[in-house]
Amino acid sequence: MNDQHAIVIIGAGPAGLGLGTALQKYGINDFLILEQETIGHSFESWNPDTHFISPSFTTNGFGAPDLNAITPDTSPAYSISSEHPSGKAYASYLQAVSKINHLPILQHTGVERIVPVEGH
Repeated sequence: MNDQHAIVIIGAGPAGLGLGTALQKYGINDFLILEQETIGHSFESWNPDTHFISPSFTTNGFGAPDLNAITPDTSPAYSISSEHPSGKAYASYLQAVSKINHLPILQHTGVERIVPVEGH
């Protein structure tokens, strides 16, 4: 993998993965996602009895996305068959979206410092 990228995203949670898929949608592919642990790790750490409060489902017939989706064309409700997913189930949704979209992710990679590249 290339050592330099135009964009480096720190964290492979919903925000980082959502941003990565949005960049791809707009034709920007020179990016890398760094994750200290594994994709969706913080969700996997939830107590098994903890579930999302916000329901997962497509909200109406006008094409509004699932409230818990990280891309407009996916839905945890359909992917994991749960209206109120557990952390572990949501982590599996995040892993599936990253795999389907072939997101460039380095797991088990900590960030010690950020240094801007001159001229950028």
